[in-house]
Amino acid sequence: MAAKASEKAKAKPKETAQKSKASAPKVAKKRATSAATAKPEEPSPVVGYMCWWDLYHCFGRLEELKSALEAVGLGDAMPPPLSAGQVLHQVFSRKKHNLGVEFKAAGTNGDWKIYRPVRFVRGSDDQNMLSVDPSVMAGIGLHKGTGEVKLQDETCEIGQAVLAEYKALEGCFLGRQVGQFLKQVLEVQLRASKLRRKGAFYFVPDHEVQKDKGIVRSGLPVGASSHKILTGIQTVVQGIGDCEFYLERVLRGSDTARAAARSSMRTLDSEYRDLLADVESFVTQLEAGDLVNPRAFAARVDSARGLRRRADMYKELLDERGLRLQAASGIVADLLSRTATAATDVRALSKASGSEQASALAGELRGKLASEARESLKQALETCEPLEAQEDEDQED
Repeated sequence: MAAKASEKAKAKPKETAQKSKASAPKVAKKRATSAATAKPEEPSPVVGYMCWWDLYHCFGRLEELKSALEAVGLGDAMPPPLSAGQVLHQVFSRKKHNLGVEFKAAGTNGDWKIYRPVRFVRGSDDQNMLSVDPSVMAGIGLHKGTGEVKLQDETCEIGQAVLAEYKALEGCFLGRQVGQFLKQVLEVQLRASKLRRKGAFYFVPDHEVQKDKGIVRSGLPVGASSHKILTGIQTVVQGIGDCEFYLERVLRGSDTARAAARSSMRTLDSEYRDLLADVESFVTQLEAGDLVNPRAFAARVDSARGLRRRADMYKELLDERGLRLQAASGIVADLLSRTATAATDVRALSKASGSEQASALAGELRGKLASEARESLKQALETCEPLEAQEDEDQED
């Protein structure tokens, strides 16, 4: 009895293992079935971000700004420092506001540009006029090469005040500089659309930063999401004085999304209209037998490709016309690319001196090139006819 019980106990694990092996395919089959019947993942409701800012008491050292940008991975996007002339004019602007003294350019002295202070005085007709104050005749010189600033008269109190403030602002950043930096990042590098003609209200599509030949210098990390870059900028700006950077998500179908769609279409239409005007000019020159510099075509290739990429960023918002514009800009980009290559050959043949055969071949190639370019331009226009400028403007709220 004990021996039989022992044999059963030994056999039981084997049976369990066999059952486990037998049930494994069923479990795998069940998982595969549930995966097949699972609902496809819905696209994110976030189509982009709306942002704007207030730059109150925006002032600090450049090295501090660089450290803040580096901390959020945007160190290469550092704005350039102000020139000596920009700093000096900022000081002049402050003195005009605080003291009623304005500095006017008073000619040059060799490599030095001279500025003299003048005051607002009440004229005989009770109108404010600018008048030279004899007590502050001494000027301020700015060296054109080195950017050095010095006083003609070291005892001039106004000049001393200007020089002291100039030295305090050297190596610093100001609100206007930061504002221009933000506009550069948003408008050029993130391809944002302005939601208002006046004021810094922008819509940034939800996308990843890519290399763009049309941007000479982009300090943004390639592959980074627009959301990551915007939150990084928000952290930096909010760490300066009383500055604020507002960032809100824009959901699909919202009023803001519709406003962003209208704004982006206005921008795309304007760029598309200008692009077609340039291409029409190129084709007309070819048809007239004129030589067209291949660089002119090549320069517009980047514009056409940039327009197509921009339309692709906004595809979540674009209507049927927007998608047709995207396709048409692709046709124009291909047209320009082919024409730039062919125009190089035509130009080389046309300049071949003493060869009638080369000249004839150049004329034949130019005619064929013009015909193909005209046909491609026609195809682009059939795909998406550009809006008239007036009609485009009337669509603005």
